[in-house]
Amino acid sequence: MQLVENIISKFDFEFDIVFDNFGIDSFEKTIVEKFSKKHNIKTIKPLNSQQEPGLKYIDNLCSVIRLHISNEDKYGFYDLIKDKVIEI
Repeated sequence: MQLVENIISKFDFEFDIVFDNFGIDSFEKTIVEKFSKKHNIKTIKPLNSQQEPGLKYIDNLCSVIRLHISNEDKYGFYDLIKDKVIEI
């Protein structure tokens, strides 16, 4: 949850958060309760990435970054996005 905290703190404007549901209601509720209290969060809710194109897109970007970090990006997809990636 520290990563989410770091990301939220980078922005001064209000925004919405959607995250991939985990299928664990208590965990999702904890996330919503913790971050909905932040001054710059308008709404926060879990959605299914298989049904939400935006979440599916972010899922794929995160996979590319993970593969790059683990030196497993054998197709060089990270090179396509590296100019847009910001380390937090």
